[in-house]
Amino acid sequence: MWSVFKFLFLLCFPLLVTGYTSTFIGLLCNSANRPVFTPYAEGFVAGITIWWLFWQRLMFFSTLMHELNHLLAAAICLRRPVALTVHERGEGEAQMSGNLLNPFISLAPYCIPLAAIAGIPLYLLLKALYLRFALGMLGFLLATHWVDVSKTFRSYQPDLQESGMLFSLAFCLVMNVIMSAIVTTLAMNTPSDVVTFLHDGYLLCKQLGYAAGCFAIHLAETGRTAASSLLQRF
Repeated sequence: MWSVFKFLFLLCFPLLVTGYTSTFIGLLCNSANRPVFTPYAEGFVAGITIWWLFWQRLMFFSTLMHELNHLLAAAICLRRPVALTVHERGEGEAQMSGNLLNPFISLAPYCIPLAAIAGIPLYLLLKALYLRFALGMLGFLLATHWVDVSKTFRSYQPDLQESGMLFSLAFCLVMNVIMSAIVTTLAMNTPSDVVTFLHDGYLLCKQLGYAAGCFAIHLAETGRTAASSLLQRF
């Protein structure tokens, strides 16, 4: 089953990454002149800078988020969490019931910004009185995820080897764009706009797929016509 899913996802990857990335860029451009954009962007830049510079010292927290992601993804897939171990130096392990390989569980830490998602309730609680701080906090938490991914996404990682590097790269890229856009949409707009983003991204993917299909049919027709012309000459 997972082999079929991986094949179909890789087949649709160019459409998904182009459609949702374009929609995300459009969202950012539309929000660039709004007052909420600046503190959110400042928090994101601060998060990138601080987390990158002190990542070695903060590795315990990065590993904790990594392993929690595995366990939460396993729980969503109805696999019972068994144990969670995180060492001070940054080594960790999450154990769960079952032994079937599941790309969603394996790749969850690389594509789900758990800290930012966990911070959304606090953001909603604080934004009425401390909007600037709440926006900066959410941007900061999202940035820590991107730094963690850039530091840990390596070919020797067992999680990535289990799912295959090509699929892992494609899946994590698309999911990171979508999840980052969802967090950003919640920060700058309303929850209903998340549905709008997902719908607009889907429509753009659909339009790109239709255009690609028409182009492929045109190429096939052109090739057939050219082949027929050559055969008639000989």
